[in-house]
Amino acid sequence: MSVAYRTEIDTISQHLEELPDDDLRLDVPIPTRMKPTVSVIIPSYQRPALADVAVRSVLAQTHPVLEVLLVLDSSDVAGYDGIEQRVGSDRLRVIRPMRHLGLTGVKNLGIAEAEGDVIGFLDDDDHWYPWKLRSQLDAVVAALGTTDRPFVSATAFHAAAPSWVERWPGRDPEPDEPVGDFLLTRRDGSRHHVLQASTYLCHRSVAEAVPFRGKSYEDWDWLIRASRRFPFVFSPRPGGQFRIASGTMTSTTTIDEAMAWYHSIEADLTEEARSGFHATLLPRLVGRDRDRGQIGPMVRGVVGHAPSLRETLALGPRLLSAWRSAGR
Repeated sequence: MSVAYRTEIDTISQHLEELPDDDLRLDVPIPTRMKPTVSVIIPSYQRPALADVAVRSVLAQTHPVLEVLLVLDSSDVAGYDGIEQRVGSDRLRVIRPMRHLGLTGVKNLGIAEAEGDVIGFLDDDDHWYPWKLRSQLDAVVAALGTTDRPFVSATAFHAAAPSWVERWPGRDPEPDEPVGDFLLTRRDGSRHHVLQASTYLCHRSVAEAVPFRGKSYEDWDWLIRASRRFPFVFSPRPGGQFRIASGTMTSTTTIDEAMAWYHSIEADLTEEARSGFHATLLPRLVGRDRDRGQIGPMVRGVVGHAPSLRETLALGPRLLSAWRSAGR
């Protein structure tokens, strides 16, 4: 682990200690075996030091996992040599396909290899708090009565930068609110309507029925499609940290790629979510790419999908901001 990253982790930990949040305390014993069995998939691309932290955070869960599948997305995997010995757990399985599969391919490979009743996902530069799985599974049981039926779930989390830590999402999903509506609209005007991929958890039957696909908004795409077919449960207790490094919040998705994704997911979106895509996501890309030619189609997309009054009122400032940014 580099000195720079170690310093960053120390700074984040200091900020976490300052949070007035009882969820950051752990005072429960660790059981030896629990049901359901859980497999956790960690895709990793040339970040062995960060992956080491992620793996250890999963092995430290108060609901012990069956296995951690570290799936390496590269043919250059020398940096991971010896990670099994350093971690020292026979629950860690390192999968080396020795080729670049992309995020979608790596997650689907992990699902095919997983043996647990429940499957969780964790990015290699994030990590979980020790109570994450137990708390999330408890939320599923409270909502559905069991973890033995199909479900998909996400939790709140802490977005952590070297100089600040915030609880995301800015507001929690409302009961029965479609996931697509939550991600793509801004009913209350708040920011950070995010359901972080590192908190996703599902029954294995869901992962098998709804594979990951595409190269744009892959995680949102999967969660929207899965939650349309199976019950979705949100756990408000923060389950871990999403690490924000310089530049990582800047989307590299092009407008054409965003539109292609929209057309692929459109059938799984409500009218409000379709309107929200044009009113919330597209203006940021238009401003970033300085493409005023996209403003007309963006307006037609909003108006054509019966937007809510709030979306309609919010469109004016967003258009103005996109127009100004596109003209720079």
